[in-house]
Amino acid sequence: MASAQVLKKQEHLQAGKKKGELEAVKMEYANVQLECNAADERAKVLASEVIGLEEKDNVGKLEVDAANCKTIFLSEYVVVSFN
Repeated sequence: MASAQVLKKQEHLQAGKKKGELEAVKMEYANVQLECNAADERAKVLASEVIGLEEKDNVGKLEVDAANCKTIFLSEYVVVSFN
């Protein structure tokens, strides 16, 4: 009878240990989810910054293209007006 009680206590201790391990895994999983969410937010911010930089770059390129067109137009205008 005593050995049956010892076995029950061992089973109870093992179950408690496994429950504690399960809780630790759950907590670690929740922390990893929080880290992933934070990384997603950082990625969104960076993507937004990249888009902003690309838009500025495109505007800069358009300004250069416009200046080049103006230069070409003026040079052709000067040639035509002298003829």
